[in-house]
Amino acid sequence: MRFQDACRVEVRGARVVISGDLDLLRANDLRQAIAAVESDAVELDLSGAVFVGAEGLRVLLDARLDHRSLRVTAVSPGVWATLESSGTAEYLTGSRAGVVDHPSRWSEVQPGI
Repeated sequence: MRFQDACRVEVRGARVVISGDLDLLRANDLRQAIAAVESDAVELDLSGAVFVGAEGLRVLLDARLDHRSLRVTAVSPGVWATLESSGTAEYLTGSRAGVVDHPSRWSEVQPGI
């Protein structure tokens, strides 16, 4: 894997899909992708994310403040653990149990899996 491929951020309609490591080097890519979404209802798919660093988490929280309807709709187990331990899981996903907003499109995510 090349260094620049360590994280990929893609805009797919109103959904932003993140894979790999979301750290200081890629946080601005996420910020720009969220700004590029032309919908009020922004969905973040973190199911392919392996790691979210402090700067990545900051971008997620800032984006949630700017876009009140923004939700994390899919999340990997490792990222779920980060959201849980930082106390931001419910705020970003709208869920206490780790079940994403659209269970018909995404699978349930349980901590520790």
